[in-house]
Amino acid sequence: MNESTQWGQTSLAAHNDKRIKHNLRQRDKLLRSLRAHLQGEDFVEVDTPTLRYYEDPTDNPPFVTLGPGGWPRLHLRTCPEEYTRRCACVFDKAFEIGKSFRNELLPLGGTLRTHMPEFTMAEIYQVDLDLAEALHCIENATRAAVIGIHRSGLVPYQGVELNFNAQFKRIKVLDALAQSDDPLAQEFVAKHRAAVPVLIVGEDRILHRLLDNCVKPTLEQPTFLTHFPKSADQLPDRFIGNEIQRAELVIAGIEIGEVGALQPDGNLLHQHATTAVQDRHGHAASNHLVDVDYLDEIKAFNRPVGGGAIGIDRLLMLLCNTKDLWEVVWYPFVGKFYTRR
Repeated sequence: MNESTQWGQTSLAAHNDKRIKHNLRQRDKLLRSLRAHLQGEDFVEVDTPTLRYYEDPTDNPPFVTLGPGGWPRLHLRTCPEEYTRRCACVFDKAFEIGKSFRNELLPLGGTLRTHMPEFTMAEIYQVDLDLAEALHCIENATRAAVIGIHRSGLVPYQGVELNFNAQFKRIKVLDALAQSDDPLAQEFVAKHRAAVPVLIVGEDRILHRLLDNCVKPTLEQPTFLTHFPKSADQLPDRFIGNEIQRAELVIAGIEIGEVGALQPDGNLLHQHATTAVQDRHGHAASNHLVDVDYLDEIKAFNRPVGGGAIGIDRLLMLLCNTKDLWEVVWYPFVGKFYTRR
């Protein structure tokens, strides 16, 4: 069976190929286990809009459609965070498992496919969590999902045994970079430890390139990279001094999720959203593309929220011992049109 037939006709492929059928069965087990854990912890499952009017105030490019007459512009969500976060303010604990969409040309290197334009995320939030508590929450949820497939908590992946029983490692971003021999990483660390620099446009992209090249490939066991430098992070999370209360979960060199203690200050969030929209579309766009409903609700609640996201597809890729994301999702054929060869 050629690749076009296999991935354009996943049901037929699964019927004929025990390996594909096994992987898709594992997908069902993972989702069941994750839901059972969260419901057992009194999280309320919510189902928020996928199609939205307002733009996501991040660098993630959305898929955009047009209404009758070319307006309004409607956007497929790039993540469920903003709605799920508001739901947590109502119920104290809320989660959503659903599709997200990012309209970007994605890299393809050999059979290492870890991106899709359509993917599944679990967003999990609880009020009044600081970063340490949010890390604990996402760690427990990830472990519960894994144990639903590998009861021992030990997962063989590409010749390495991943241990989900032990506490996930935690290392600050600057400490992780300091362990690298890369001179650019050393320069970045020295700069940020010498002073508290002001926000530098583009420095967040420099940091992520350094992490992708120098740090993440060295992390095999489940590890949280924590406390991003404030001057090199565009996200408006809570901060202490020059450290953003945010983390990334990395397993086998692959980013699996994000964790954060989110900013409850409506004024700071409004400034961030307005700047993001103006940078993308110009000054006048902020009048109708900034999600004022979200900002007004967050300001009215005034409740700090912590939690994060787990990439379901990437986690399942590890649990099924494959480097190819296409082997663990239904009908990924559309992905071939959004990969850069």
